[in-house]
Amino acid sequence: MPAADGANRPLGEDRFATMPGRGPTIGDALTPQQVDGVTDVREIFVGGEAVCALGTSGSLHCWGNGPIGDGTAHAQFRPRVVFESGIIHIATAGAFSCVILAARNVACWGQRPGGEPLYIGDGSTSGAVSPQILRPPT
Repeated sequence: MPAADGANRPLGEDRFATMPGRGPTIGDALTPQQVDGVTDVREIFVGGEAVCALGTSGSLHCWGNGPIGDGTAHAQFRPRVVFESGIIHIATAGAFSCVILAARNVACWGQRPGGEPLYIGDGSTSGAVSPQILRPPT
């Protein structure tokens, strides 16, 4: 939960060095920790593989065991900008994440380890390491 000053201070289990976003330091955070580079936070979203902070300006920063939407498939120990602005809402679950953009489009990304099929709604089973705009069903 964001602090009153808009800072992102998560706490919790740090199984994959992803939870507090403090870099590659493994260790549980039993008290809230400041996450470097992430301020003005409106909401925090935690999925199975990623943590994302939605800013009041619609920016989105994510970090985790990957992919987090930054175009890479590997773990990112510190927050990375996925969107500079334009995000209304995000949902994260398991190995994928989806956002609602200000233009009312939906974009999703994610990938399972070992190449297992992952359906993000773009018609493929391979997932994606960067956000993919989804087309409405016809």
